Amino acid sequence: MTQTLESPRSDVPAVPVPPDEGPAAVVRLAAVIGALVVAAVYFGVWRTVAVMSAVILMIMLHELGHFVMARRAGMKVTEFFLGFGPRLWSIRRGETEYGIKAIPVGGYVRVIGMNNLDEVDPADEPRTYRAQGYLARLGMASAGSIVHFILAFALLVGIYAGTGVTDPDKATARPVIDQVIAAEEFGGRTSPAAKAGLRPGDRIVALDGQPVRSWEDVPKHIGPRVEQPIVMTIDRNGTRRDITVVTASSKEVRNDKVATGLVGIAPEVDPGPVERVNPAVAVGRSAKQLVTLTGQTVTGLVRMFTPSSIGDYGDQLTGKPLSDPAAEGNRFLSPVGLVNLASDVSAVGLREVLMLLVLINVFVGMFNMIPLPPFDGGHVAVATYEAIRSKITGRRHQVDMNKLLPVAWGVIILLLLISVSALYLDIKSPLDLNG
Repeated sequence: MTQTLESPRSDVPAVPVPPDEGPAAVVRLAAVIGALVVAAVYFGVWRTVAVMSAVILMIMLHELGHFVMARRAGMKVTEFFLGFGPRLWSIRRGETEYGIKAIPVGGYVRVIGMNNLDEVDPADEPRTYRAQGYLARLGMASAGSIVHFILAFALLVGIYAGTGVTDPDKATARPVIDQVIAAEEFGGRTSPAAKAGLRPGDRIVALDGQPVRSWEDVPKHIGPRVEQPIVMTIDRNGTRRDITVVTASSKEVRNDKVATGLVGIAPEVDPGPVERVNPAVAVGRSAKQLVTLTGQTVTGLVRMFTPSSIGDYGDQLTGKPLSDPAAEGNRFLSPVGLVNLASDVSAVGLREVLMLLVLINVFVGMFNMIPLPPFDGGHVAVATYEAIRSKITGRRHQVDMNKLLPVAWGVIILLLLISVSALYLDIKSPLDLNG
């Protein structure tokens, strides 16, 4: 999440920028960035760094949306920063200071007079956010999220017309083990496959002597055999061997009403042919997909705060086994988790990287529009309420932000709790892209 729309404290004097902090500062910044690029290539993590750089660029484009709309409306913008915390580098151009701070988990644009609590020089009052008309405030507050949806749409067009997409209905599973299910995804116990020593890459040749020609043969044979031994003939690196696996009961693993046999393996999947379309078709499909993803994001956000999801999240934090293994992915990601995810996705392919960026843009765009302070959506809600109240009363109405401070602090505390717990989970139990 990005922090936006901050206002300066009137009791803190502006920090003068030394004369040599012009071209020299830019050269130093370029040298640092160049050194980081060289290091990323040398250590073989350039793909991950590229994905994270794209995420940072999206953050700054979000802030650029606020910045452009504020300047177009004549508002005074005093700061445009990437990150929070101590200032690492900055340069002043006109009335705005641009820079980088130590904690690169977001960014902000600082506009004067965001609400009636901000003290502003009387000479600058006409250029405050609060002095502008409804449309100007609405445009400025929502610009960041609009940028995210524009980026998501452009990326989707690039996917459909450039890298192409595959049809899930044409995907086929091969009788080759892609993943041996981990304990935390198998009801908190070691899976039969892991106990027996099965490995990713093992090709299943036969089950109890019966030849396996496709993946469909595997669940058909294993399902009816609950808590029974099965002799799996596998091909491992050109050598055939028989491995006996005792199946588990789905009743005990995932609380199914009807017991079926489980082993704890996932197949390799052939995604099928890649389809590319012309740009005109890509635009239509991208618009439709963006609407679908937005709806799914809203539904997912609402679901994350239901009692059952909060309970699942608590179980993850305390290490309790989950009744539904799929709930393990029902959580926020910290910067550590995002780096891990970027590393996994960058190793798969460009299409998957672009789709990850689409999902991030849609999520951040919607998350920032939650109609509570200090989100961008909170500013939109306040501006809309003020406009309606002013229309009804016939005089300019401003919301008393003192009354909203408890709400804002409650949201901030909740975000801090989410951030800390997400960091804990991402270190303790990193999400597995293949899980």
